[in-house]
Amino acid sequence: MGGMGPKKLPDTPEEVLAYAQEKLREPGGYTYANHAIHERMDERNATVRDVKRAIRTATTAIRQPNGTWRLAGGTDSEGEPLVPVVDIRQQTMIIVNVL
Repeated sequence: MGGMGPKKLPDTPEEVLAYAQEKLREPGGYTYANHAIHERMDERNATVRDVKRAIRTATTAIRQPNGTWRLAGGTDSEGEPLVPVVDIRQQTMIIVNVL
């Protein structure tokens, strides 16, 4: 009978938040784009731990015109606001920016 089609991507802020937090727990579930890791994280003095905490503590996801999502409302390990921007259109979530 037919096989399973591609998994439907999350489409609401609540679904995106849950998906991003789930991807953090999966081995190989996420990666960083060079721009985010080398430029923006350095500018923000943000560590990988900070970005992961900001994703775990985010309270909402905001769709961007280019198809990425801002995960807002979270904080880094020092309690400062940190907003990761993620692309969830691939099998692996890509952290593309840090605001």
